[in-house]
Amino acid sequence: MGWGAKRIAAELGVARNTVKRYIRDGAAPGIQVYLKQRKLDDDAKAKAVALFDSTAEGTAAVVHDLLAAEGIEADVRRTQPAV
Repeated sequence: MGWGAKRIAAELGVARNTVKRYIRDGAAPGIQVYLKQRKLDDDAKAKAVALFDSTAEGTAAVVHDLLAAEGIEADVRRTQPAV
């Protein structure tokens, strides 16, 4: 239709740079999927604190990895405040 990126963005209610990116890359728009928050339950929090004080040597990212190795899935951002 000959519309510019600014007009398309206004029509769709998205950022102009988003329109430019789709025009430039030729990519079809996808649907963004948000994962559920993965919170630590009380038992996992206790285990995380124990790991933080011992094996992880005070590093929350290592605690996250150790919990993941044990099958406890939690987001790193949820692990940090717990320890």
